Amino acid sequence: MPRSKSDSQDRITLAQFSGPLPPSQEFANYENILPGAADRILKMAEIEQEARIKSQRSELRMLFVSHIIGQVFAFLLGLIGIGAGFYLILNGHDVTGLGVLVGSLAAIVGAFIYKQRKE
Repeated sequence: MPRSKSDSQDRITLAQFSGPLPPSQEFANYENILPGAADRILKMAEIEQEARIKSQRSELRMLFVSHIIGQVFAFLLGLIGIGAGFYLILNGHDVTGLGVLVGSLAAIVGAFIYKQRKE
């Protein structure tokens, strides 16, 4: 009696992995099929990791520099505002000078409190 196609024992297997390196059995299969392939795969993973680390270091360095620059500019703007407030008060513009002085101090204190709460 002939077999029908539905009786066949054909099977398809799908394997999936994540990460830079395949599972050990697959890794050995690559080496068996193409000698030296395992070493090439390892070198590729090492190069990719080095590039990722270098990129992260660069990103952290830039974040640190921008943070320092932001603090310096905020300090200078605060000093300018306070100085302008005192200048206005000393030259007869009491209400305006007091407003600039209080506004500058409030901005500095507000930024400090906001940062403390955020952390």
